[in-house]
Amino acid sequence: MQTSYEFVAVLFGTAENFKEEERMKNRNGRTYKSARATAGTSQRGYVVWIFLAVLIAALLGAWRYSEHRAAQKQLAKEVAEKQALQMQAEQERKALEERLAKEKAQRDALSASLKAFDDVVGRWEDAMKVASTTGRGALSGPVATLQAVRRDAEQIVAPPCLDIAKRELINSMNSTERGFLVFMRNELKLGDVLAAPEFEDAQKSMAAFKAGRAACPAASS
Repeated sequence: MQTSYEFVAVLFGTAENFKEEERMKNRNGRTYKSARATAGTSQRGYVVWIFLAVLIAALLGAWRYSEHRAAQKQLAKEVAEKQALQMQAEQERKALEERLAKEKAQRDALSASLKAFDDVVGRWEDAMKVASTTGRGALSGPVATLQAVRRDAEQIVAPPCLDIAKRELINSMNSTERGFLVFMRNELKLGDVLAAPEFEDAQKSMAAFKAGRAACPAASS
């Protein structure tokens, strides 16, 4: 009888042990699943943080690149504007130099022309003094000198302000030459009378030339 009880006790104990083992297994299983779930959640959170960090880094990189490009464009714009201003200043400087050089050349040409007219008029007046004091029979030489001076005057390039004055000068010289030739021929013993109108025209034309010469802008320079 005691043996039967012992067997039952052993059997009951074995059953209890089995139940305890099952409870342990269930607890371990729940713990494992919970650990796996926790691990999975942690891993997913880690991935999210990595993704966010990469996204932030990409956005920051894009912003910095955009700022760099904007700075480069601004710098290029400023350089281009500076170069444009330098080119404009250089063009204006060259234009000014060309204008000043042109004006100087015009002034020099005008001064040279005026000097040439002054010289030829001086020679003409000297030749006139000689011709005016020379007798009728000896006027060939003085008249030839007057003709040579007149040809020199015709070769002078007149500036615009002396175009009309030059014509008046040549007219005066031609009238003077004709007057002396008429005087030299002395037709009908009226050489003095016939030559007088030519000399009067010569005086008027010479006066017109000198007025034009005085009115030329460079006359006072």
